[in-house]
Amino acid sequence: MPIPGDLQSPELQPLPDVDRLIHEVLSGRGVKHVTELGQGLKGQMPICVAWRFGGAAPHPVLLDSANVITQCWAANKVDAWTLAATVRLSFYEAWRKQRVYPSGKLNSYAELSAPAELREEDQPDNTFCYAATYEFRIRPIS
Repeated sequence: MPIPGDLQSPELQPLPDVDRLIHEVLSGRGVKHVTELGQGLKGQMPICVAWRFGGAAPHPVLLDSANVITQCWAANKVDAWTLAATVRLSFYEAWRKQRVYPSGKLNSYAELSAPAELREEDQPDNTFCYAATYEFRIRPIS
């Protein structure tokens, strides 16, 4: 007989994969995105790069807390800002409407830093980026 809270218990499932949940939220809004920044970025713009960069689970089975960074890249400033605003609203709407995705749902949403333009000295011409950070509390659906 399984002991309550025993991680070997068949009824316990791992917490949702945060990058997969990000993918499900953004795909639902038609946002082109990846979870890793790779080569050939210019050829893929406009694109959002979003991934978990920190956080810790308050409960090993029922609740995860994830810090997520987004970088929205485009060939002009207006398109980069528009993409960042769309990503921001996508996350907010997923939380506000308590949408359930195959990987789980956003139990809470907080914006840690609003979309802001990033510029680097050696950044190529016609390449603009807005970055933002969020904190999500994520629950599994089962």
